[in-house]
Amino acid sequence: AASCLHSKKDAADEVVNQQAFAAGSFIEFSEKKRIHIGKIESVEHKSSGGARYHVIDSEGKKFNIPDKQVSYSMACPNSPGQANKLYDEFCAAQETPVESIQSALDISPDLLEMAWEEAATEGDDNSN
Repeated sequence: AASCLHSKKDAADEVVNQQAFAAGSFIEFSEKKRIHIGKIESVEHKSSGGARYHVIDSEGKKFNIPDKQVSYSMACPNSPGQANKLYDEFCAAQETPVESIQSALDISPDLLEMAWEEAATEGDDNSN
């Protein structure tokens, strides 16, 4: 679950609402042009409305990253067993070559694009 941060943006007292990821969330993030998988250990709310996360990656390395470096997040299950299984699967998926995933799903980028275009067209037809 995400918490909502509030801050004052400027002298006009404009309020900025920014979603922060909860401690314990699993995330994909970039650091020095490398992609990592990690768990948020703690969240530091900034006065500017953003957040910084203290993260431990799948190799046990610690990072302190701004929210803009997070590209994907998912909530951690409450059960420790389920949480560990999901995290291990998340890490394995990150390391699996795209070609292997496409083969396992029996889908190609071209087929996915055609299905997406067809779904978008059907959506336009249903709105009339």
